[in-house]
Amino acid sequence: MATDDGAPTAPHAAAPSRSPTPPPPQHQTQGPRATALHNAFHGALSATLKRCGYGSFAACFPTAAERAPEALEAFWRSFVGRLEEVCAGQFAELVAERGVVEGLNGLDGLVEGARRRRKEVEEARGMGEGLAKQGGEGGTPIIPHTLPPATLAAAHLAPFLAAQQATLSTRLGSVQQSNADLFATVKAQRAELEDLVAGLEKVVGDLEGGVKMLSEGGDGKGGGVEGLGDEVWGVEKDLAEAAAKRE
Repeated sequence: MATDDGAPTAPHAAAPSRSPTPPPPQHQTQGPRATALHNAFHGALSATLKRCGYGSFAACFPTAAERAPEALEAFWRSFVGRLEEVCAGQFAELVAERGVVEGLNGLDGLVEGARRRRKEVEEARGMGEGLAKQGGEGGTPIIPHTLPPATLAAAHLAPFLAAQQATLSTRLGSVQQSNADLFATVKAQRAELEDLVAGLEKVVGDLEGGVKMLSEGGDGKGGGVEGLGDEVWGVEKDLAEAAAKRE
């Protein structure tokens, strides 16, 4: 479409081309992580396209490969180049739409700031220790928010851990005292059992001595248990006769 003087209008001048839409310009310079992401994507894309070689492509079109190999190869090159351009353009659009570069650059800034603060804290700690060694306890105080996470966590947990240690120490002392009392009780019971066993052994010895005496014989009226039995029967007989006379 043209104006009366033959000059092309703006829509005609901005007619769409066959090439893909170029990615939007980057508003920020790519940092280390954004550059690594860009290199990783393009490396993976190049490796994938290399696997789509002309031999594999021609195997899909045997007739064209046989009759017009030059045309098929030119089409293959155009196809692979077009596919690479489309993938790269879509990746660039996605990165720009999601703000990936800005986010990765922000992450780089956070990491770099953390490293810088850590270095400053380590330097300040070294200076504080040096001053403390030189001037006793008059070292430079360290600001709490400049301490590393491990030190802050230890400082917050110190009261709780101290209380728990005191509780565990009390419980341990109680258990140890209980074990000592139990040991003393068991020791006393063992001594009592030993005394009882000794007494039983003495009684058994006395019984064995009595049995031995009965077995060896007594006062000449009969030997051993038989003589003692006769004496018992005689005593019972005398008692029975005496009772009969009283009646």
